[in-house]
Amino acid sequence: MRVSRAALVVTALLACGYATTTVATVSPVAQAADSAYLVITEPGNTQAAKDAVAQNGKVAFAYDKIGVIVARSGNADFAEKLKPVSGVQQVGKSRTASVPSGAAMWGATKVDRPMLEPSSNVTGGAAAEPVEWDMKQIKADQAWSVTTGSKDVVTGILDTGVDDTHEDLSANFDASKSVSCVGGVPNTASGSWRPKSNESGSDHGTHVAGTIAAAQNNKGIVGVAPGTKIAAVKVAEGANSWFYAENVICGFVWAAEHKFKVTNNSYYVDPWLYNCPDDAGQKAIAEGVKRAAQYAYNGGVVNVAAIGNQGSDFTAKTRSDSSSPNDGSTTNRPNLSKDCLSIPQEIPGMINVSGTTSSGGRYTGSNYGLNVVDVAAPGQDVKSTLPGNQYGSKTGTSMASPHVAGVVALLASTHPNASPDELKKLLFTEAQDWPCSKGGAGCTGTDAKNSYFGEGVVDALKAAQSDEPAPGQDFSVSTDQPSVKLAKPGDSGALTVKTALVKGDAQQLDLSAAGLPAGVSASFDPASVKSGDSSKLSLTSTSSAKAGSYRITVTAKGTSASRSAEFELVIGSDTPSGALSLSTSVPKLTIKKGSFGSNFTLTASGADNIQLSAANVPDGLSFFFNPQTVNSGGSSTVGVWSWFSIQPGSYQVTLNAKSGTQTGSTVITIEVTA
Repeated sequence: MRVSRAALVVTALLACGYATTTVATVSPVAQAADSAYLVITEPGNTQAAKDAVAQNGKVAFAYDKIGVIVARSGNADFAEKLKPVSGVQQVGKSRTASVPSGAAMWGATKVDRPMLEPSSNVTGGAAAEPVEWDMKQIKADQAWSVTTGSKDVVTGILDTGVDDTHEDLSANFDASKSVSCVGGVPNTASGSWRPKSNESGSDHGTHVAGTIAAAQNNKGIVGVAPGTKIAAVKVAEGANSWFYAENVICGFVWAAEHKFKVTNNSYYVDPWLYNCPDDAGQKAIAEGVKRAAQYAYNGGVVNVAAIGNQGSDFTAKTRSDSSSPNDGSTTNRPNLSKDCLSIPQEIPGMINVSGTTSSGGRYTGSNYGLNVVDVAAPGQDVKSTLPGNQYGSKTGTSMASPHVAGVVALLASTHPNASPDELKKLLFTEAQDWPCSKGGAGCTGTDAKNSYFGEGVVDALKAAQSDEPAPGQDFSVSTDQPSVKLAKPGDSGALTVKTALVKGDAQQLDLSAAGLPAGVSASFDPASVKSGDSSKLSLTSTSSAKAGSYRITVTAKGTSASRSAEFELVIGSDTPSGALSLSTSVPKLTIKKGSFGSNFTLTASGADNIQLSAANVPDGLSFFFNPQTVNSGGSSTVGVWSWFSIQPGSYQVTLNAKSGTQTGSTVITIEVTA
């Protein structure tokens, strides 16, 4: 009996538990006239949809656990025939071009790809590996003397492919976990993950790989985490290296199933710069990738993304796009709403990275936004590996993101049992605060967190130092009160920082405080204690300090580990105490289970610097405030996302406002439908 190579590949993947689709549902490569579709179903309820797809086209691959089917069809009414099928929730095209076959994939006209940054200063192999400026800025060079990371930590590079034969990459490359996801179908054939020279930006993924984990071998460069492993997940296809949704979905699922600790995502999903929920194709793209990314996150994977190179404010009321679709005839789309999302950047759980320069400023091409940018890292003139044992420099947020992925890999090495949530918290807490003054005009926020640098520039040294306690050694740190309240700017306050010996011998602990707003200083007396002793933390504010509520982190660093505790610093204003007023644009918001993009307006008054938050939020709902801080009379757009874990029903969510000693609240009803 003759068995096709495709069937053998799929059978092998199924044997490894990669997907639950059966061999019978996987069909041959689509013909040139076929269109590519994503069929979104209830997770685990895909069989009826797969049968319907097979009757009207072909199933390329089915990701049953997340309810995403990659389909091909030449039937113009394919979507209409699928919509009534049991379990089907959405159907949409994942690209505007038809699915090419063979040489047709390489005959496309080249288009501008802003996130496939060009290389400069290309050189051949080098016999030495001097410390580059980017590694110094994030203190990676200091981290290497503590740890270079664990070989058990694998970072997946979702990109244009990686040249695993490179002299600086081969030692740290894991071929057993590498794959090509071109067409949305995993292909583990040897070398399938490598870039092709006739693809746009073919050197992009190799450059990213070097920044993360180039080896310490006296050649070329050293990556952030040279003791960890990398795997290539090729998600770009064709002459223009399109990052189509089905490829990215395959990549995230692959990352989860193969136990990656980190993924790097230096791209946006083609062909749309922003995906709007009123378009069936764009809505399916956003939903499919969101499910796959969440599946990876739930499987223990931290997903890191480049924020993008358009220089756009992601918190602006509207967005414009004149570059989409980039695989067909582009159209001008001015004044798009914020419901139109950049994918994967605006998927909950992503760590979004902006770029910095060697002079200590902001890379001006970087997108930005308060509570959108999470952290920052070097993104200008970054030297790294290129295919063919070469080296070169690139500029863009694509270069910033892998620095962060490398730091997360170090954190995962020093905290092998930490969840993605815990690793993110460590990353944010340990970041070096970069104030708005480093970025110039247009920045909003505080020194501790702002629209240009987020929580700050990542710190590889702290990631290397914040390891698990040595066997038989541990201590704890706490504060004697949950908050310090200053009546007005210019006042001072204090609390006691307590340490306790948990086990082992007492050790010397150095104390520090992070998260202080501008105009507030902290001092410890004494600045160093033995575990079991206490220290007085004094907080002094100047008249320039802004009223508001701030989370302050106290860290005690010992020889075996670091431990932290948080408290709230509240700075009042000259405004008399009283209740803040809150109002919503609607009393009830109806949202479909497993959907995103619903929002309402929340208006607050009664003080300035009002911090907004939500309480009593059930598992399966997520709230996003844009902006999260408003002045009196100001409004925030509150986005509500629902996940498939939530049950249909009516939920009462409390919306809170706080400014100094003033508080206020209101309640909104969220109606979740099936």
